[in-house]
Amino acid sequence: MYISQLSISNFKSFHRANIKLRKFNVLIGANAAGKSNLLQLFKFIRDISQFGLENAISLQGGNEYLRNINLKRGNNIVGLGLKFDILKEYGIKRNTKIGILEAKLKNFYYTFKIKLNLKNNTYYVIKDELTAGLHFIEYKKDNKTFDYGTANLYINLLKNSYEINFKSKLKKIEANELFPTLPDMQKFLNERIHKSLIIESPLIYTFPFEKIAYFMKNISMYDFDTRLPKKATQFLGKAELEENGENLAIVLRKILSDIEKRRAFFNLVNNVLPLIENIEVKSFLDKYLQFLIEESFAKGQFIPSSMISDGTIFIIALIIAIYFENKPCAIFEEPERRIHPYLISKIIDMMRDASSNKQIIISTHNPEAVKHADIENLLLISRNERGFSTIDRPAEIEQIKVFLKNEIGIEELYVNNLLKL
Repeated sequence: MYISQLSISNFKSFHRANIKLRKFNVLIGANAAGKSNLLQLFKFIRDISQFGLENAISLQGGNEYLRNINLKRGNNIVGLGLKFDILKEYGIKRNTKIGILEAKLKNFYYTFKIKLNLKNNTYYVIKDELTAGLHFIEYKKDNKTFDYGTANLYINLLKNSYEINFKSKLKKIEANELFPTLPDMQKFLNERIHKSLIIESPLIYTFPFEKIAYFMKNISMYDFDTRLPKKATQFLGKAELEENGENLAIVLRKILSDIEKRRAFFNLVNNVLPLIENIEVKSFLDKYLQFLIEESFAKGQFIPSSMISDGTIFIIALIIAIYFENKPCAIFEEPERRIHPYLISKIIDMMRDASSNKQIIISTHNPEAVKHADIENLLLISRNERGFSTIDRPAEIEQIKVFLKNEIGIEELYVNNLLKL
């Protein structure tokens, strides 16, 4: 699953924006154009799923800084729309009065709007709708199947009701037969207040919505602080990589203890850092872990993490985040900051390769990253004459196509600020 389309209303520096996303996305643009604000939108989505809407707004600085501050104070509605596309077939089978019926998930669309009160820093939800596109197939006793086509399961919380709209003969099937948890939805709707969203409800963890819940809750925004992995790490810690990289030794120990993962890890490391001969994780004082590397020029001599360069630590953490973390969406802000220009093309290739299994979004100012990302993956963030952030695809700008036909590189256009024409 990945987010294929994003609609934004009045979020931070954005006024109105609609953009189609790919599995690999590279955000480019001048300083203060709005790249970080777009990445903050993904954090906002994750925070709603993890902590609830009220806390998510607070983590963005409250009402005043959630909305676009360039707007008049009367325009206090913030909205978001997300379309999710399914990559792998996913469904359930139910016994119904017509036989065995399978519901296969095709896509999701989720949209909500909240109205902010700037005077007392309160808000209330004015729109909250979730639609699941489903494909239905009946399995008969003679091993034959009947294709009912598509239907939509549509939930609107503001009306304190839900409805299922079938576009076929499935109208004779009770919704409760297909989705046993739906009766609980009405109880939730009756008890809710207009300060919570459907994605905060426990029902979001049932079919067909649990894929959305998993995606939003597990968006990862990595910003590695290379000073932290250099220090000894306590045994007690998460098995998945922290977004700041502080538990790198724990994660390395897990990877290196698995033969297949160890082999894959060293293949990836050697592609970028060929001087590394070996990596080990040692324990000391029965309480701490520290990783060490062995270089090909000094075999048998291990360098402790405290003496390893920032760039090497950063690349090791980056490889783990890209390939070994089971996250549906990984976000990196300016990952090229600690990487030699020669290696940027290899890192970009790795990200593009890994995007077959997870959605990857990065922001960058580096011309080499722009050059190797492929123009169809680029999203240009800029400010219009009113100061609002806008999003364009350079690949769809006709003038850019003319430049490229004349063998002017996309990185040259970017450096000379010619992508926005």
